[in-house]
This record gives sequence, structure tokens and C-alpha cells, in this order.
Amino acid sequence: MAPTQAHAQIECESTPEQFLSAEEGSFIRSCRAVARMFLFLFLTLAYAAWVVCLSLVGKADSRHVARLAQRWAARLIEGMGIRLEVEGVPPPDGALLVANHRSYIDIVAVLSQVPCTMLAKAEVGRWPFIGWAARLGNTVFVSRDDRTSRKLARASIAELMRQGLSTVVFPEGTTSAGPGCLPFRPGVFHLAAENGIPVVPVAIEYADPEDCWVGDDTFIRHFFDRFGRRSLSVRVGFGPVLRPSEATILKESAERWVAENLRKPTTTL
Repeated sequence: MAPTQAHAQIECESTPEQFLSAEEGSFIRSCRAVARMFLFLFLTLAYAAWVVCLSLVGKADSRHVARLAQRWAARLIEGMGIRLEVEGVPPPDGALLVANHRSYIDIVAVLSQVPCTMLAKAEVGRWPFIGWAARLGNTVFVSRDDRTSRKLARASIAELMRQGLSTVVFPEGTTSAGPGCLPFRPGVFHLAAENGIPVVPVAIEYADPEDCWVGDDTFIRHFFDRFGRRSLSVRVGFGPVLRPSEATILKESAERWVAENLRKPTTTL
């Protein structure tokens, strides 16, 4: 390579932060994270206000709310430095999407592609601000250790899906950094088999494993650490539509597809 070409390549690959002191670089990352936190709060408040207004005039049906939530997620993808790589075709309305779980960012990544609702653990519903906004978006909450709660959650999901709304479930029950995925829990697959609901496996992977939110890491610390950087890259792969069959077969087929597609390399976009 000619010297001028090499010099041009180095300039292209460099970022301004590389030429700053550690203190200056840390300050810029902190400012970037704060700006993105304010963007998240502003967009979420705007979305919530719009849903409340629709409710007051009787037009906040579940599918309309899901389309608004999809726009909210798409704006976050654009404004927060999330580089999203999508493989496969997002499913039609009324599908049960079963995905491995890496981070809270998974929700935004999938929702930006599919107007849907989510099944979330009960603790999320008690989070300040986020829990309130999630309820407006028809999120179904479940206490996984409570049999009655699981039963009620499955009934709520079935009702939303009868209205034609797709639902995202993370059947691992928690986040994991990989490699691969944790064993899927069977509950939602029984729901799909009993109600004739198509299932779509979804594989989610990050270019940097540090983007995963696992263990005892707090939301605020993780948010400021990851969103202080210029960008992060995530790949979302949509699998084939699995037609309703015996619950065990659905579970094994979905889990196998996700595990196999998590082995694919994730491009740093």
C-alpha cells in the first residue's frame, strides 16, 4: 500500500476521542451518555403522552399502540448510536416471537422491526418511569415463580394475540452473555400449541459481549458505560414461521434455530 493510501486509511479509521487525554475522552463519553438519556426520556414521555391522548378519545386499541411503540423504538435506534443489522423477514401480525435475551436493548431492537407487545418480569413493572411506560404499551408482566401469575400472563397474551397483536417472549427467563442461549422454558410453547399460534424464533447477538446486561450490573451504570460510546452493534435474525404443533416440538425447533444462528459471526457495522 502506498504511504498516502495508508495515511488515508488511518485517518478514516480514527475517531476524535483517540487524540484526547483520558480525562477529555471520559468527559465526552459522559456528555454523550447524558444526552442520550435525555433523548430516551423525551421520546418515552412523548410516546406516553400520545397514548394517553388516544385513550381519552377512545382510540388507543392495542394494535395502534403497538405501531406507536414501533416508531418510538425506531427513533431510539436512530438517535442512540445503535447500529442494527437485520436478517430474515419480520413476521406478520399475530405471531409469538421467542428470542434469546442479552439486554434491555433487545426490546428496542426487536420492537423497531415489529409492532408488538412484550412479556416482562414483574420487577420491570415496578421500575420508576419505565414500568409506567411499559404498561401503556400493553406489556404483560409475570412473576415467574408464581404459578397463578404465569397462568394469568398466558391468558393475557392469548387475548392480545386474538386481537392480531404479535408478542415477544424471552423464554430463557433471564439475560445471558452467551455463548449460545440458556434452555427455553416450556410455558409459552404450550400456549402456542393449545391456541394455534404461529411461533417465530429470533436470535439476538451483539458485536461486543460487554453490551450484554447480565448479573448484578445496574441499569444506570450499564447505560452510561455502553451509550457513552459512539455506537454499539446488534444483529437481530428472524427465523422461519413454525406452525402450531405439539408444544415440545415447537420448543425444541425454536431453541435449536436460535442456538444455531447465535453461532454466526456478528458484524461490527
